[in-house]
Amino acid sequence: MLALKKRWHEPDDATYTRRACRIEDRLDALAATAGTWGEAHADRLAARLLRHRRELTPFLWDEELGTVNSYFHRPGADRGGILLHARHRPR
Repeated sequence: MLALKKRWHEPDDATYTRRACRIEDRLDALAATAGTWGEAHADRLAARLLRHRRELTPFLWDEELGTVNSYFHRPGADRGGILLHARHRPR
């Protein structure tokens, strides 16, 4: 999904739409397997995907919508006095 978004301007509109729709179709197919895996973690993951499916791909359809959902992980975000975990500190 992120690789497709990075190439927003490269493919023509029909190609981009076809690829984004294919991603959404594959997510829908995976979500439809909820409860069929017979393995608790896989079933839980598929159920979560089913529950949150519509929240996963809006960024594919809006050029201005970023791929980072956390304000503090966005480039240039004002972190103020918040202490950051070592892996999130600027280098």
